[in-house]
Amino acid sequence: MNPREWDNLGTMLCYHRRYALGDQTGLPMVNAILIESRSEVDGEAALVLPLYLYDHGGLSISTEPFSCPFDSGKIGIIYATYNAIRKEYGKKRISKKILTAARERLVAEVAEYNAYLHGDEAEAE
Repeated sequence: MNPREWDNLGTMLCYHRRYALGDQTGLPMVNAILIESRSEVDGEAALVLPLYLYDHGGLSISTEPFSCPFDSGKIGIIYATYNAIRKEYGKKRISKKILTAARERLVAEVAEYNAYLHGDEAEAE
């Protein structure tokens, strides 16, 4: 079961000419570039992390770049709006602690999706 179909904090925008990855939002690539450069979605502040893909005998996805420049590269972003973070953690104000927890949650969502791409069985949250 694809973990991107679960109730996730983050939204993954991925663009690859051969693979349909992440959340199928229908947004063009320019949206991911704008969201990342401005750290906002439709005028709302957002926590944004880059996504990298390694494609060599299988697919791996991460928020950190891979060491092989020939078989890997940036493919998009994962983001969570500040309003989604406030709602998720039941807070009116986003402290550094909440922002760190949200960042860790986004990284965990990417790790879960990576396990799915590898064929590992993932468990619901």
